[in-house]
Amino acid sequence: MRSFIEGAKKFIKDENGLTTAEWVILASAIAVAAIGVLAVIIPKIKNMASDMGTKLDGYDSSNPTAPQ
Repeated sequence: MRSFIEGAKKFIKDENGLTTAEWVILASAIAVAAIGVLAVIIPKIKNMASDMGTKLDGYDSSNPTAPQ
């Protein structure tokens, strides 16, 4: 019984597990933030690409200096 209590005290004083948990929480927060940023940026990029495609559809490559 005495070794169990000593082991429990040693486990409570050991902070390595806490440090690992902090890193896991930090990595999770970074991943969630990255997903959030991508969720906002991707639709805007798709709209820009679509707009550029629409503008290029009217481009006359045989006379590149002609105004559109």
